[in-house]
Amino acid sequence: MASDLVHDDPRAVAADPVARARAAADSWSRATEAHPTPRWSRRHEAITGAALVSKGTFYHHFPDKKAMFAELYTELIQQVGALGDATSEAVRATPDEPAMTAVANLTHAFLRRTIDDPLHRELMAQAPAVLGEQYRHINETVAQPPIERLLTVLAERGDLQPDVPVATVARLLLAGLCEGNQIIAAAADREDALARTFRAITLLMSGLAADDISARG
Repeated sequence: MASDLVHDDPRAVAADPVARARAAADSWSRATEAHPTPRWSRRHEAITGAALVSKGTFYHHFPDKKAMFAELYTELIQQVGALGDATSEAVRATPDEPAMTAVANLTHAFLRRTIDDPLHRELMAQAPAVLGEQYRHINETVAQPPIERLLTVLAERGDLQPDVPVATVARLLLAGLCEGNQIIAAAADREDALARTFRAITLLMSGLAADDISARG
């Protein structure tokens, strides 16, 4: 029986963008692991074959590698942003709980995905080169706002140093997290790289904390 992800009818694909993106994404990940540096035409054939879609359907939605990367990377960042907003709400709802612990857990979860999710790993590793300036645009418009909102909540609670430049700090933290993902992805021992990267980012973030945060934590 054909898979539920077989959508050769463009109308069916358009009606189910999440399934379309996930099918192509999973196929992309398998193709990348099987052929680390294939030509786009070979990788495209592996993707369409694994996703059980025709080349016509594939090109109807993804005319090239960059178009597919843009959609999948945006979807990934939206998911991460949703986690950030959930953390903001949780921190706001529990004023007596140590907020920095929740922030640290969110940071670790984001970095951990580089090990646990092959798609996340490939997108984070390749998106800068594939998307160019569009990569920065997606980060600034999709990924950065949830970080700004979380920092704003922390500032309102008094958990940050006075007059923290929220937008600038959010952009720098995002850059560090993205670079951390690439460090982990490229490492021979990813678990060790995760531990070192998480430690480094935690130390950097600790400089943002209010002077008495440990006493109040």
